[in-house]
Amino acid sequence: MFQRGHIQDFARLGLNEQTRWILFADLPIPQIETAVAQEVAGFRFITSTIVWLDIVASITAGTAPMLVSHHSRILTAGSQTQLRDIMGCDNWVLLQIARIARLYENMNRTTQEGQDDLTGFGESASEIRLGLQYSTSQIARATSPRVTTEDPHALITRVFANMAVVYLHLVMHGFQKLDLMDDVLCSSMRIIRTRSGRHLQALVPPLFILGVIAKQEDQQFLRDILSIPPLLDPFLRHRLRLLPILEDIWKRRDTPGFAWHHCVELTKDILLV
Repeated sequence: MFQRGHIQDFARLGLNEQTRWILFADLPIPQIETAVAQEVAGFRFITSTIVWLDIVASITAGTAPMLVSHHSRILTAGSQTQLRDIMGCDNWVLLQIARIARLYENMNRTTQEGQDDLTGFGESASEIRLGLQYSTSQIARATSPRVTTEDPHALITRVFANMAVVYLHLVMHGFQKLDLMDDVLCSSMRIIRTRSGRHLQALVPPLFILGVIAKQEDQQFLRDILSIPPLLDPFLRHRLRLLPILEDIWKRRDTPGFAWHHCVELTKDILLV
């Protein structure tokens, strides 16, 4: 459906001709023509949701997002498709998370093929890291974890950006040198502790990834919020499994040889939403 709608044949989806042109040219939703506006908005909502779920699924699947080849067109800064309207986080962060997932898949495949030279992957990781550092420094100037009345989108984006930094570290270094993540972790936990239940539901991926390296003083907080509503939802029963998995990781992460791929094995059939 996604390929047909974005690459092959808009017409076969039964969309109005004006709708098809607006989507093809990536134009703003028109202020008139209510039926067309509804079609455009609906199509973009579905597109955003599919892209978001595909990226999130890639984290625990240990593979690149299936739609990664479309990201450079759909998730550009000026795109009319903005994931922050769906799940609260800016496009650029999700792009970097997708790049990290693809990096992990390529590294894993190379290792399985018996190749030991991972130099090229280190260069890719450095490029992603620099991009994250620059962007997070920009939003850090605009947000303060001590102020709870700020734009929730800005704070959610900041937490997801910090999560991406930790995710990249786990992919490249596993559980070694975790002290390098202290500032990122502390900053994120300060923000998370100020969020309401409604916002916490948007932070399930960061809660898990940051939780993987959580310090002992933060672990009880994570136990509490992952054990009660609103995080526990009868329609999202997979969330019940997140805390037991984190407990297992906390016990094993100091074991020699324990690495990110072990975490992936524990979460392969869980979607972090």
